[in-house]
Amino acid sequence: MEKKSGISRLSCGECDAVYIGQSGRSLKTRFAEHRTSFSTKKPADSAVAKHCLSTNHDYNKVSGKILHATPKSAVLDGLEEIETMAAVNLPLTY
Repeated sequence: MEKKSGISRLSCGECDAVYIGQSGRSLKTRFAEHRTSFSTKKPADSAVAKHCLSTNHDYNKVSGKILHATPKSAVLDGLEEIETMAAVNLPLTY
C-alpha cells in the first residue's frame, strides 16, 4: 500500500495528533518529504514536521497508512474532507 497514492493518515506516535492529507504521489514518497522537512527544520513544508518540531516529538514514531488508494482526481478533495472531519469527530454537513 505504501506505493499507492490517495488519502493518507499520519499519526504522531507520542500524542493523539493526526494529519489527514492527499497526494498524487505514493505514501512512501510523501512520507519521505515530511521526514526531509523535519530533518532540515523547514516546518512550512509539512504540518507533520511542524508538529514534531514545535512539540519536540520524535518524528521516528510517526506512522502512516493509506485510507483511500486512488489516483489524483477531484474525488480526493471530497475524501480528504470526509476523513478530516471524521478525525476530529465533526458532523458531516452537505
